[in-house]
Amino acid sequence: MNRVSNMPQQYRIFRDRFERVVRGTSAEPPRTILCGQYVNGNMGFAVSKLYIKRYFDSNARNQSFDMINNIQAAFIDMLNQTNWMDVESMNKAIEKENPNLDKRLPGLQKYTAEQMFFINYAHTWCTKMTDAYALSRLLTDEHSLGQFRVIGPTSNFNEFDRAFACTPGQGNSRKDKCIVW
Repeated sequence: MNRVSNMPQQYRIFRDRFERVVRGTSAEPPRTILCGQYVNGNMGFAVSKLYIKRYFDSNARNQSFDMINNIQAAFIDMLNQTNWMDVESMNKAIEKENPNLDKRLPGLQKYTAEQMFFINYAHTWCTKMTDAYALSRLLTDEHSLGQFRVIGPTSNFNEFDRAFACTPGQGNSRKDKCIVW
């Protein structure tokens, strides 16, 4: 049902009937609202980046950073004034709020921020399954298996090569990259 909004009206009618019965809604929101929700839901960060680039000057950017710093300082002040936390918990909370604290886990300090980005990306698709289940997924699921969702994009991505100092043809780096965008 989550993609019915992208389909023509003849298909959305069935979703609308379902929504009326299950949720008690009476009408579909205007198409402009649905399109806006779709763009924001699927490209929110990209749209935000473009909005900031177009409408935020350096002064507005600095004001935003100041506001964030003020919120963090107010939070630490609030923690210092609480009477329901023990001292050890309060100190741990303040330590976690410290923006200068290196938040990398032990054992991961050897990786750069760019490498950690790709490691985290790969981790989101990391799954363990039996061969039988993998075959079942290949036969019944329209999505590729997680490992291929990592290998395909990263092997074609120059930034991945730069982050891990790969030369084309080495490891997960293709010689002839498929560049879409």
